[in-house]
Amino acid sequence: MARAQARSLLTAHEDFVTLQFHAPAEIQRPGYVFACLKRHLPDERVEEVKRMSMTADGRCAVFDVPAAYVEARPHAAWPERV
Repeated sequence: MARAQARSLLTAHEDFVTLQFHAPAEIQRPGYVFACLKRHLPDERVEEVKRMSMTADGRCAVFDVPAAYVEARPHAAWPERV
């Protein structure tokens, strides 16, 4: 059986996946999420983050990344706790 093509949940773009960032308190702006990602990931990974949106409750952000980053080494590439 053929494997399904990775697609963004935000835009349905092929070869992207959507990740969710959870915060312990309300996030005031997306810059907070980018700052957290920059502390824990190489710059080239953070630069590939696309289409970040905040959730209605203000405690999460969702964004797209290339599927290859997540498929190759999901836990090493995107830490569970930031």
